[in-house]
Amino acid sequence: MPQPAVSDRIEALRLLPTGEALRWLYELVVEGCDAANADQARAVLVELIASIDYQADEEIARGFHRLYSYCLEQVEAGKFKRVGFIFKDLRDRMGQVMAEETQAGEP
Repeated sequence: MPQPAVSDRIEALRLLPTGEALRWLYELVVEGCDAANADQARAVLVELIASIDYQADEEIARGFHRLYSYCLEQVEAGKFKRVGFIFKDLRDRMGQVMAEETQAGEP
């Protein structure tokens, strides 16, 4: 069975809590990079950039904007391994944070 289009997968993730959605978006970037699929990686990175919340903490938001923009440039240059490495780390760290919050009883 063919996988849903990346745009459909991104849309479905919008229904999840923020942390979980972010972790799955990171996974989609990793999948795109592992398959050298620039369209998928690009679409998810553009979504990540668009979803940055500058109201929560502007300094952190700017840092994520720089990181996502850098990764987008790297994808455009065909440097999938580099971007995949970054997003595997982000995905794994997000999973650890979510597990720690669950253990602590935080939402």
